[in-house]
Amino acid sequence: MKKKVIEFMTDAEDALERGDEYGAFIIYKEAVALFEYSGAQFNFGLMYFYGRGCKQNYEEAFKWFSKATEQGNAKAQFQLGVMYQKGYWVDQSDEEAFKWFSKAAKQGDADAQNELAWMSLNGIVVEKDIKRAVEWYAIAVNQEHALAQNNLAMVYENYHNHNEKKFIDCEIMLKLYFKAAEQKNEYALYNLGRIYEKGICVEQDYEKAFEFYERSKNAGYPPANRRYGVLKKKLGKE
Repeated sequence: MKKKVIEFMTDAEDALERGDEYGAFIIYKEAVALFEYSGAQFNFGLMYFYGRGCKQNYEEAFKWFSKATEQGNAKAQFQLGVMYQKGYWVDQSDEEAFKWFSKAAKQGDADAQNELAWMSLNGIVVEKDIKRAVEWYAIAVNQEHALAQNNLAMVYENYHNHNEKKFIDCEIMLKLYFKAAEQKNEYALYNLGRIYEKGICVEQDYEKAFEFYERSKNAGYPPANRRYGVLKKKLGKE
C-alpha cells in the first residue's frame, strides 16, 4: 500500500530525533518527488538551507521554499524573506524581504511579525513607526514568541508612549524580559543580567546579574562572556 505523505513526514521527524539527518533528507526527498505537499517542500528546503543531511545549498533551498510558497506556506514565505534580507543566493533586498515577511505575518507567522516590527522600529523600507512596531511585536508576543518578548521589552525600556525617549515602563519591561527568559532566550537572559547589574527598575544585585549572564553565556550569547567574567572577578568567584 502506498505510503501517505503524513507517514513520510512522521518518519523524517523520527529520523531527526534519532540524529539521522541523512536519513531524514532522503525521506523528504522521496516525499517531494511523490507529493505536492508544501510542508514536505518547506522541510526539504530547510535541510538544504542548514546543510542537514546534505551539503548546504542556498539555491536548492530557495527553489523548494519557492515551491512551498506557491501553496501559501507561511513558514516558506518567512524563509524567503530571510534569504532576501541576508542576501543568501539572491541579491540582498530589504524590499523583497519586507514583501515576504508581510505575506507570512498576515497568515499569523510570529517570526515574520517580529521581523516586520524590527523593520518598522528601524525605518527599513517603511517610515520609522514605533507604534506600528509595538503592534507587530505585541501580536507575536501573544503567540509566546520569545524574541518578540525580548524586543518589545527593549522598546518599553527605551521609550515612553512609543514615540519619544522619556522614561522606562518598568512593570511591562520586566514582565516581558522574564517571560522570554523562561523560554531560555539568550538576549533576554543577558538583558536581565544587565538590569540587575545596573539596578534598572530593580534593586542592584550582582549575584543575580552574574546568574543571568552565566545562563545567557551558556545559551550561546557571546557578549555575555565578558560581563560574566567581570562579575566573576568582582564577586571573587575565580
